[in-house]
Formats: sequence, C-alpha cells, structure tokens
Amino acid sequence: MSLGVSRRYKLLRQIEPYLFLAPALIVIGLIFAFPIVRLVTLSFQRPFQGEMLFVGLTNYQAIFKDEVFLRAVRNNLTLLISVPIMVLIALIWQFFFLIAFAVGSFIAPPSSCPTSYRLPWLV
Repeated sequence: MSLGVSRRYKLLRQIEPYLFLAPALIVIGLIFAFPIVRLVTLSFQRPFQGEMLFVGLTNYQAIFKDEVFLRAVRNNLTLLISVPIMVLIALIWQFFFLIAFAVGSFIAPPSSCPTSYRLPWLV
C-alpha cells in the first residue's frame, strides 16, 4: 500500500507546477482569444438597419482596393524591415566608435539613431 501512495505522491509532485499555472494560462488565453475570435467574426459582417449582416469577403475586397489602407501597409512593412537594419547600423557604429574612442560607448547610440530613423522616409 505504501508503494501506491509513493507513486501517487510522485505523480502529484510532477504535475503540481502545471496545476498552479493552469488558472493563469486559462485567463490569459481567454483574454487574448475572445477579442481575436470577435474580430474575425465581425470582419465578415456589416451593420445594416441595426443588425449585423453577413457579407463574406466583401469587407476584405474593399480594404485591399483602398489606397489609404495599402499605403498604411506599405509604411508598416517599411518600418518592419528598416528598424532591425537601423539597430544593426547603430550597433556597428557603436562598436567602431568604441574601438576608436574607448570611452565613447555612451555617446554613439544617441548620435546614430535619430539620423538612421529618417532614412526609410527619405526614399
């Protein structure tokens, strides 16, 4: 009988951390999942006389024809690509600045980043 209790205790000790984490993970999952599911369902609907009417992919067709939306997507993609490049440029700049001037490690990032932020928008 003592062998069965020992196995049960060992199993409980193995799953105990997951039991403590489960309520928090469920709440976090619901907090993120509900808005995403609601967003997807609303994206296929349009308000019509106080009710939500299912319109299928019409909303998506409309936004992909909208020039303002396409420009916003282009700007976001430009930032997505240029920010890592700017960080890399700043790190390389700081590395060379640090080699040239041993005490310059605190001066290089502020001097390089504002200049590199402008680069994508000058095109």
